Amino acid sequence: MSRVRRGMCSRGGGTNSADSLSTAFDRVAGDRPSTVIFLTGGLPTVGVQHPSAIVDIAEGAAPERVQLFAFGVGYDVDTVLLDALATRFVGS
Repeated sequence: MSRVRRGMCSRGGGTNSADSLSTAFDRVAGDRPSTVIFLTGGLPTVGVQHPSAIVDIAEGAAPERVQLFAFGVGYDVDTVLLDALATRFVGS
């Protein structure tokens, strides 16, 4: 857990999935396999909002050896996006 980095969350409403994923992938360092845990509590409401566009942005930002586990909490979760991310990044 010492490698977990903080400071990626803020209050104020809105869900910017594309920027969150890009930031998380930017923080992955080195050539070792890495894992990103994507936790969201809502539909994308800020920035890019279409699931396929968010997956495209994530694919462009992701290092080669990264897996992603996507979790949604609450009623307004974009399950199509979470399933697409999990499938693409070999997580669940």
